Amino acid sequence: MKILTLRLENFRAIKDATYDFEGKDAAIYGDNGTGKTTIANAILWLLTDQPETGEKDFTPKTAGTHELHHIAEMKVELEDGSIATFQKDFHEVWKKKRGSATKEFSGHVTDYCHNGVPTMKKAYGALMKDACGGDTERVLMTTILGYFAETMKSEDRRRVLFHVCGDVSDSKVIKENHLERLKDFLRIPGTEKDSYSIDEYKEIAKAERRKLNKQLEYLPERIDELEKGVPEPLADDEKEAFQKKLKGIQARREELKTDSPEVKREARTEAIAGLKAGIEKERARVMKEANEQNAEAFKIINDLETQLAETDKKYRSLTYEEEDVSTELTKTNEKRQELLEEFDRVSKEQWDAGTGLCPTCGQPIPEHQLEEKKEAFLKKKTDRLQDINRRGQQYSKTVIEEHETKLKSLESELEKMGEEKKRLSDAINSARATVKEPVAYETTKEYLEAVKRISELRNANPDVNPNEEELADLEAQETEIRDKLAQDKAGAATRKRIDELKAEQADTAKNLEHVEEGIHLCEEFTRAKVRMVTENINSKFQTVSWLLFKEQINGGLKECCEPLIPNAAGQLVEYKSANTAARINAGLEIIETLDAHYGMHLPVIIDQAESVCHIRPMSEQTIRLVVSAEDKDLRIELE
Repeated sequence: MKILTLRLENFRAIKDATYDFEGKDAAIYGDNGTGKTTIANAILWLLTDQPETGEKDFTPKTAGTHELHHIAEMKVELEDGSIATFQKDFHEVWKKKRGSATKEFSGHVTDYCHNGVPTMKKAYGALMKDACGGDTERVLMTTILGYFAETMKSEDRRRVLFHVCGDVSDSKVIKENHLERLKDFLRIPGTEKDSYSIDEYKEIAKAERRKLNKQLEYLPERIDELEKGVPEPLADDEKEAFQKKLKGIQARREELKTDSPEVKREARTEAIAGLKAGIEKERARVMKEANEQNAEAFKIINDLETQLAETDKKYRSLTYEEEDVSTELTKTNEKRQELLEEFDRVSKEQWDAGTGLCPTCGQPIPEHQLEEKKEAFLKKKTDRLQDINRRGQQYSKTVIEEHETKLKSLESELEKMGEEKKRLSDAINSARATVKEPVAYETTKEYLEAVKRISELRNANPDVNPNEEELADLEAQETEIRDKLAQDKAGAATRKRIDELKAEQADTAKNLEHVEEGIHLCEEFTRAKVRMVTENINSKFQTVSWLLFKEQINGGLKECCEPLIPNAAGQLVEYKSANTAARINAGLEIIETLDAHYGMHLPVIIDQAESVCHIRPMSEQTIRLVVSAEDKDLRIELE
């Protein structure tokens, strides 16, 4: 693609200007603030919907202006030699609300044109992608100098480089660097042929290593803690004596409990529980009878509420549709009026015969030149009127009548549906009035008698047990024996747990050693692949080299993607540390490599071009932005 002309109207600070590039390399000279960057932003805005400067929420509006059309139009020559014109028109939208006499600002909109034909944004994007030969990311990489090396994220640069220059297969790295044992670590457990990728296994292994290290830190402390608190075990004859004494205590307690308060309390508890169960059963019966009486009314209410919900849903849908049609009708009327006024204004424009005098010397302009100017004026006027007629087709009276008919139909439907909603609401209220309130079970004689009996049982005091003192002593003896037996059992469990933890500690150390070996093999693999991949990628560039990994203090590798440029002494320095000229030429070399891979040939914008004495020659059209204090107005030189 080569840019032939660029026309800007109300684009940032540029009121109305046309720039002829003729498909050639060009240098744009101008002092700071004269509009060099504005031209670059306009080109990229047309190509990608983004500015060359990368600013967020970019708008072509000139600050402080309103109700203007901000237009950028570019005529280009495509790869097949055909000519295409792309245009974008960014402007404000003002609407009249119903019942209001004044317009209100409702936002901005962008109109798209291809070869003079209005089109939708999605279609425009598809046409532009086809014209450029690639998507937005590729266009930005191959048109904006420094975008790939400076703006893109490191991981995105890596992805592109690996795609452009090719990766090195894992199997090749393993074979050529004698890392066959790594395959055993990569194999997915439970399978024979399936394997993890290197990165997947590294993540799994590192997570496993962290877990094992935490276990090895925790286990010794836990073992020491358990060993300090474990009691001495009871001898077998001691445990046997305790068990025999415990059986005797239990037998004596059963003899003394026959007439105890506990037995009486259990009987009282069972009686209260029975009364409560009867209350709940009777309450459920009363509620069931009430529900059965109102079943028909509830069914009617439920059916009516379902109908009302469906009707309300349709009503809201029609309301939204009515609002859309009303908005479209208002917009069509306004646009038609604007075009009529514009047509009338252009129709009234007349040739000014006073232009027959030269504004410089005051002498009459030759007749043949005057006639040419008049013909040019009339042709331009005719073209403008035809353009207005063409644009007015989508805002014709027929279209307006269709909108008005649709709006009346929707209003009629909404009125009918509103009446239906009221009818259903009234029917629901009527059905609810027929529902019978159930009698509160808590007011019945049966409930009150049951509650009274429960209260009497709770207030009754059981007789005092004459054997209470002996029972208390037996209970204390039993508690003491059980505590000793429980401590002995807990001690045995603790000693067993200590043995388990020691075995786990040994297994953990063995597993950690295995995982460390796998991580080491992965790092050896990564270093080998780094070397092979870096050599492969760097072979695609003449002077630029790429740093794809950085060595960490802990011996590991961190992925990166930094370009390196040779300085005057032939030493490689980081791109960000190189001078401006070196960075510019390196950026051109990067674009040249990307163009060769993607088969793209887009214009390249070179900012700060005044910093370079010898710019790398390019087969693509280049547009250099040159700061020149002497040029107070923009000046373009074609090369």
